[in-house]
Amino acid sequence: MASRLSQNFQTFTRLWYLMDARDQVVGRLAAMLSLVLQGKTKPIYHPAVDVGDHVVLINTKHIAFTGQKWKQKIYRHHTGYVRATHLIPPFLDCLVCVCINKNGLPAMHV
Repeated sequence: MASRLSQNFQTFTRLWYLMDARDQVVGRLAAMLSLVLQGKTKPIYHPAVDVGDHVVLINTKHIAFTGQKWKQKIYRHHTGYVRATHLIPPFLDCLVCVCINKNGLPAMHV
């Protein structure tokens, strides 16, 4: 017999969110996405249980950096070898795809 707590977790299913990133500020969008992916928007959130939802992000080419970040921001990736730092500017054609590829997830070209 399952406990009432495990029955409560099993009744909530994962939802799919389709979010549009057009003209969204990067930091605020990332903060909102992290809440949804962690499951903190659900009433059954528990840090030991994965209750996060799925998110599909579209129009990532049209994200908005505030201020002069398009010119000043540099993404750094270190491979682990000596002097093997790759500098990636944010004005690449598909920055989000590059960042997702480095994390081992499949890239989606939008």
